[in-house]
Amino acid sequence: SCQTIYSSGYYQLSQNLVSPDGNNCINITSDNVALDLNGFSISNSTNTESSGIYIDGKNNITIENGILINNFYGLSINLTKNSLITNLNVNNNIGYGLSIIGSKSNNFENNLVNSNGYNGFSLIQSGNNIFSNNIANSNFFSGFSIVSLNNPAGSNNTFINNTASGNGHWGILTIYSNSYRNYCRL
Repeated sequence: SCQTIYSSGYYQLSQNLVSPDGNNCINITSDNVALDLNGFSISNSTNTESSGIYIDGKNNITIENGILINNFYGLSINLTKNSLITNLNVNNNIGYGLSIIGSKSNNFENNLVNSNGYNGFSLIQSGNNIFSNNIANSNFFSGFSIVSLNNPAGSNNTFINNTASGNGHWGILTIYSNSYRNYCRL
C-alpha cells in the first residue's frame, strides 16, 4: 500500500499501488533509499500538487524500474541531490511527468516520459544534473523545461542523447535560464 519511507535501505514493490485518497502515494523522508518499482505502477495521486513519488530534501536516492501513471505529478524531487532516477515510464500524468525543484547533482537516465499534461521534465532552479538517454515525447507543452530565473543554481545541466519530439510547443524550453551554461547533445 501507499506509505512513507522513514528509514534508509532497499525497498521493492510487489504489486501496483493506487493512492486511495489522491494524495502522495510514496513519501521518501530518509537519505540513502533505493526504491525498485519492480515493473509495477503507482497511480491515482491526483490531488493538486500530489505525486506518485515525493522526495524532499534528501540525498542519495535511487528510484528505478517501474511506471508512474495518472498522478498529478509522476515524481516530485525537491531540494534533493546525488540521486539516480532510471528506467521509469512516466506517462499520462495531469501536470509534469517529473517536477525537479532546487535539486542538484542527480542523474536521470533511460526514462520514458510521454503524454503528460504539461512538461515531461520540469527543472526549476536545479543544476549540475545529467539527463541521458531519456525520451520525452508528446507532452502537452514541452519535453524538457529549464527555469532558472537568471540564477546560477539552474545551470550546468547536461543533456546527452535525449529525444524530445511531438511535444505541444518545444522539445527543450529555457525560461530566464543561463542557457549557455547548460550543455545539450541530443
